[in-house]
Amino acid sequence: MRVLHVIPSVSPHRGGPSRVAINLVKHLREQGVEAEIATTNDDGSGSNAPLAVPVNCKSEYEGVPVWFFPLSASPRQNVTLGRDKGFLFSAALTQWLWNHIRSYDILDNHYLFSYASSCAGAIARWQNVPYTVRTMGQLAPWALAQSRKKKQLYAFLLERRNLNRAAAVHCTSAGEVTDVRNFGVTAPTLT
Repeated sequence: MRVLHVIPSVSPHRGGPSRVAINLVKHLREQGVEAEIATTNDDGSGSNAPLAVPVNCKSEYEGVPVWFFPLSASPRQNVTLGRDKGFLFSAALTQWLWNHIRSYDILDNHYLFSYASSCAGAIARWQNVPYTVRTMGQLAPWALAQSRKKKQLYAFLLERRNLNRAAAVHCTSAGEVTDVRNFGVTAPTLT
C-alpha cells in the first residue's frame, strides 16, 4: 500500500503536527507500508530563509522520505504568499500533486486551513483517490476563535467540503469527534 501524507511544513519550529507526521510515517514504514510525505520547504522560524533541503525531489529527512517543494513568491511584492501560519502556498507542490497523486492508494491530510492540505484534498477528489483528514484539535472552539473571520470564510469556501468528502476524519479523542460534528462534518470519524 502506498500512502502520501500532506502537511504544510515539517519544520521542527512548527511543533506537534510536524512531529506527528514524521513519526507516523516512520512507524508505517516499519510495518511495511510505503509511506511518504509531501510538503513545502518552510522553515517555520518566521525568517524568510527556507528549510535547508533539496526541493522538487524526494529526499531523506529525519529518517523518512519527503518530497519538498518551494514556497511560491509574489511577483509584485517580492514576499512569500501565504506565510500566515500554516497556509504556505506552493505552486510546485500543486503541480506535483496533480501529476502524481494517482500513484498512491490513499492520501492522509495533516492540518486544516492550509493550502497544501486543501489543495491535496481537492485534487484527490478530482482524481478519485480516497483521503483522510487529521483535525488535530483545530476544530475546537478556542482554535476556531483564532483568526475567526478568515477561518469562517475558508471553511465556507473549501474546508467544510474537504472534510465532508473525506473517506474518514481522524480524531484523537471523543471531544475531537464532538468538535468535528459541531463544525457540520458528516464524514465518518476514526478514533
